[in-house]
Amino acid sequence: MKRALGYGLLGLAAFLLFLLLRVPANLVTGQVGTRLSDFSVQDVEGTATEGTMLGARWRGARIERLTWRWRPLALLLGRLEFNLSADDPEIKLIGNAAMGLGRQVHFRDLAGRLPLSRLGNLAGNLPLQGTVEFALPELDLGATGRPLAARGTVRLLNLRTALNPPTSIGDFVVQLDSTSTEGVRGKIKDNNGPLVLDGTLGLLPDGRYRFDGQAAVRDAANQSLRQAMSLLGPPGSDGRWTLNFSGALAP
Repeated sequence: MKRALGYGLLGLAAFLLFLLLRVPANLVTGQVGTRLSDFSVQDVEGTATEGTMLGARWRGARIERLTWRWRPLALLLGRLEFNLSADDPEIKLIGNAAMGLGRQVHFRDLAGRLPLSRLGNLAGNLPLQGTVEFALPELDLGATGRPLAARGTVRLLNLRTALNPPTSIGDFVVQLDSTSTEGVRGKIKDNNGPLVLDGTLGLLPDGRYRFDGQAAVRDAANQSLRQAMSLLGPPGSDGRWTLNFSGALAP
């Protein structure tokens, strides 16, 4: 009797797995859409366990081709998790994503590279150009798509102003280390480029952000950068600009 029950449960599990393998891919994109506002795709290929989004767009950021593959072993940890990889001329992305309770999305071991301009509305209307590289062991997004927590490193490379003509300001490193209770917190520092920068940033779960720091022009003869920085007003007696920005991200 016990053996028959065991075979029956095994057969039921195999049947459910067969059904899961046949579920269309738009089931996954539908679930993502309920968790991330302003998310859309042009087309979907494959199944729920292994598929591809074509023309995925979120808050103005767009990826030509995003492929996912189900990670069944993550079920042992109580997570519905997928491996992600991007196939795009300008965007490189790889990592794991899990859908949690409360419409949250949890990313793990997320790494990539993309132009700052491809971040769309995620970066706001920053008058800057350059490249973003990131290696984030942890990144959690809430129901509105706002970051709740992040841990890892973000590098801003070859940053330059969007003025005419563009002015180089250098490379910067942002070190993030936070928990879901305090929001995203980090430190940013220059990498010996034209602009000296040292500051801290914070982003609360409700979308409020704040940046505090100091900046200076490394080479006093760099007139183009000094002119660009003058838009922030005159520097202090030590030649540094005190930076204090705060506000709230759009919902």
